Amino acid sequence: MATSAVINSLRMDFSVFGDWKVIDEVWLVLFVLLEI
Repeated sequence: MATSAVINSLRMDFSVFGDWKVIDEVWLVLFVLLEI
């Protein structure tokens, strides 16, 4: 899916800042909401 590719890309970008765990949780919630 293009969506997961974008999420993975953003996750990699944010991991540089060390806040990837919080960002990952936010993306997970958004991903679930989009899937419903």
